[in-house]
Order: sequence, then structure tokens, then C-alpha cells
Amino acid sequence: MKTAIFFLSILAALPLAMVLRSDRRFVLMAWIVVGTLPFVSTLVRIRLSLLGWEEWTGHTYGIEISIVDIVILALLLADQRRQKIPFPHFPFLLFGAALSASMLQAPEPIAASFSVVQYLRFYFICYAVTLCATDDSVLLNVMRGMALGLLFEAGVVFYQRFGLGIAQPAGTFIHQNSLGLFSHFVTYPQFALLLAGETGVMTVLAPIAGALIAVLTASRGASAFTGLGFIATLLLSFTDRVTPRKMMAAGAGVLALLVLVPLAVSSWQKRIEAGENVNDESVYDERAALNMSASLMLDDYPLGVGANNYSYVARNEGYAVRGGIVAVESNLGTNVHNVFWLMAAETGYPGIAAYMVLLAWPLVAAVSAGWRARRTPRGMLSLGFAVSLAAVYGHSTLEWILLSYEGQVMLSLVFGLVFAQAYRVAEALKQTDPARQQVAEVRVTSKQV
Repeated sequence: MKTAIFFLSILAALPLAMVLRSDRRFVLMAWIVVGTLPFVSTLVRIRLSLLGWEEWTGHTYGIEISIVDIVILALLLADQRRQKIPFPHFPFLLFGAALSASMLQAPEPIAASFSVVQYLRFYFICYAVTLCATDDSVLLNVMRGMALGLLFEAGVVFYQRFGLGIAQPAGTFIHQNSLGLFSHFVTYPQFALLLAGETGVMTVLAPIAGALIAVLTASRGASAFTGLGFIATLLLSFTDRVTPRKMMAAGAGVLALLVLVPLAVSSWQKRIEAGENVNDESVYDERAALNMSASLMLDDYPLGVGANNYSYVARNEGYAVRGGIVAVESNLGTNVHNVFWLMAAETGYPGIAAYMVLLAWPLVAAVSAGWRARRTPRGMLSLGFAVSLAAVYGHSTLEWILLSYEGQVMLSLVFGLVFAQAYRVAEALKQTDPARQQVAEVRVTSKQV
């Protein structure tokens, strides 16, 4: 029965696609929902599992599909405006091969298969969004949805902090660090559009929401990378030209510092007083101990211990204790708070190399497209996405949550938007390049003859 429901849910994308195709407005509204859902997935946890291990201590708990997967499949089938454009399959296939190969080393290969299936969902979402988001209305609606999700989380955090007195509010997420990292995906692209001259409500409010979340969650990593992200986006916008709007943004940033720094200090003091997750790192640095555990594991298993198997091996083969983790059951099964060390330990040297290629590919595409078209809003948007990815990658040296369900969905959405924008920039530059125009005219003339 469980299996039948799982596959029937996938087939439900067909009638949903027919409904969406009946009215273009339904498609655009659905893309807003797609952008919002990762932020509220803990409230709307609609997932169907073909196989699940709820007690598993890794980062992926089963072979699942979610409402996001079904809706995106329906949108791909329904959207008749999507274009067949080049998609960079190589980095996805390269990492997919490394991830699949790690199953051969895994003491629990079924658990490793959970990660492989989740990665296939990630790959599919990237591909679907890339094809559909070449339509600017789709791109903007996904961004609106993500901005709505961020604004909702900012409201929840504000209430938790000042209404309930929670020292480290996490919004609807399990942990405040998750919310802090995920806010990077939304904040800088919207800020880049604001600097480029856009004045939409979401464009103005999303950067404010991102700053408030960084401050009120009292997360040191989120606060540091959020500040750096704003500065990097502003400086990149100056490479085009200095405008009154950009100077106003710089001035507003200075004023915001005067307001937010005392608020950040207050939040941090409240966190210390509440004793929440505050350790004396000179005595016990858990992150360093976890990294050491992963390093020892990689030394012994250069091809990795298998995707989604780090916590199992760390606890059962003693690597957690050897790395310096306090021998408490809840600590022994903890994932490394560094996505790169976690990936290296699980997939070995081939896997971490392939993972770095996968992450670098869209970052390079965003920087290249953004720099070439930096005098346009589309170019600034690409640079904003580049800052988002850089901030997420940097923050992920302190967290593993990029491998969580929400992290995978958000990363796949942004990858798809980046690739779609890179394609649009390349096509636009072809139209404005005189040499290319001349070649095109010659070809047309030849055909006419």
C-alpha cells in the first residue's frame, strides 16, 4: 500500500499539469509556492516515503518525495514556454558517479542509497528550474516566493525573540543556524536588484528581513556572513558606476549598523545569560573535534565510508571519541559541522573533488554572466546570486545543513536560476556583439540566396 501511494503521488503530477496548463496564472502562482515552501516545510511537511529510517543518525532518512518535487514536475510538464537550452550535466553526473560509488564502501549501503536518491531529486529540480526560469516571469515569481518565505521567518523570529523571550529564535526551523544560512539564498539577489534600480516591495523588504534574522538569531556565523554579503554586493555594484541610489544604500547600511550592532550585542548577551549553546572553545571546541574525527576517518578510508554513513562509522568505530568528542550518545552520532569535511569523510578524495566542481560550476557561471552584463539589472542579479553562493559555501564550513532536505531544495532552486540567467545573458550579448550580428546577417543572406 505504501509503495502504491508513493508512485500514485508521482503520477498525480499529470492531472496537476493539466490544471496548471489551463491558465498561465496558475503556473506563475505555483512558482511562488515553490519558492516559499522550503521556508515553511517544517510546518507543511508533506513527504511520502518509499523507505524510511526515522532512527537513522545521518543527514538523510529515507527514499522520499515531497510536494515540491510533485509540483515542479507538474510545472515542467505544464509550462509550454520553457526553452530547450544547454544544461551543464557534466558536474552533476561527475558528483553523482562519486556519490553512487561510495555505496560500495558503506557499512550501511541502504542508508547511502538515501543520499543518492535525494541527489537525483536535487539534479531534477536544477534541470527543471533552469529550463523554466529562462522566462523572466518564472524567475521573478520564484524569487518572490523565497522572499515571502524569508519575510514570514523574520516575523516569526521577531515574535519568538520579543514576544516569547527566546534567546536564539529559529523561526520554523529546528535550529537558528539553518535559518541564518538559508537567508543568504534570498538576501543578496534582492539587494542586488535594489541597487540596480528595482523598487518592488519584496526587493526592499527582503534585505531588511535578512539583516534582522542574522541579528535576532544571535548566530555568529550568520551575522558575519550576512555583513560580508551586503558589503560584497554593494562593492560589486560600484564596478559599474556610483549612483545616488547606491550611495543611499551605503548610507542606510551605516545607519543600520548603528541600530543593529547594539541589538546584536543584546541578543548575544541574552544568549549567554540563557546558557544556550555557548561553550568555552578554549576548553572544548566541538567543531574542531568533529573535523578531527572526519580527518582521521579520511586517512583510514581515502575512498570514503559511504554517503550518509559518517555518523554511523564515527560512533561505532570510535572515530568520534578519537577525534575528541565528549562521549555522550547525542554527541557521538553528530554530523561534522562542516559540509566539506563531511563530504570528504563520506565520499573520499574523489567525492570531495567532484563536489567542489559541482559547487564551483554555478558560482563561476554567475560571476561570469554578472560581470559581463554588470551594467544591467540582469547582470547585477547574477552577481547577487554569486554573492549568495559564496556566502552559503563559506557558512557551510561551520554547518552541514546544506545536505538537509531544505538545504538541497534551496540550493537546487538557486542553481537553476543561475544557469537560466547565464543563458539569458549569453543570448543578450550575442545580440549586441557587432561581430556576431554580422555573422548572423551573412548566414541569413546565404539562406535567402
